Amino acid sequence: MPAADSMDDAVDGGALFVHDFVAVDVGVDAAVQSFGGRATPTLMREFVLEAWRAEIAALDTALASPGAHAEPDLEVELGPARWRRDAVVIPLRWWTREGEWIPPLEADLELASFGPERTHVHVAGQSRLPGGEVPRSQASSLHQRFTVAMVRHVLRLLSERVLAAEEPEGRPAT
Repeated sequence: MPAADSMDDAVDGGALFVHDFVAVDVGVDAAVQSFGGRATPTLMREFVLEAWRAEIAALDTALASPGAHAEPDLEVELGPARWRRDAVVIPLRWWTREGEWIPPLEADLELASFGPERTHVHVAGQSRLPGGEVPRSQASSLHQRFTVAMVRHVLRLLSERVLAAEEPEGRPAT
């Protein structure tokens, strides 16, 4: 499938609303500090690619059509944080330039307080169907589920490896 240089170039397909969240048992201040100290576009790119590899394998298995997939040329951007009283919102964007199609995403990643020792990490935004895809078709429904599964997988990786990760012994917290 042809890839797009940005969300603006992906307007051929229908827009898909994407929202998911995970809860992390750390306070929002600690979660924000961990995110700011560890989450880079490079790390988020690794998470998106790991999620894509896992979800495309699951999809291949479900459709009984295993295949070889080339590693996509993926771009990931994190924008400047916006602060609210009880949350931090970070623009998050990913898209492929060429190669295998990864659902493009333009969203807000929100780390929000849900009590003193719990943070909800939300992704809310939009994705687009591949060019030429017919909205509300069986294929578009499958792409929507694939997109949500990828976002959920990325959130799980982020929560486990960055936000709730323990620092190794003898190493000060960042």
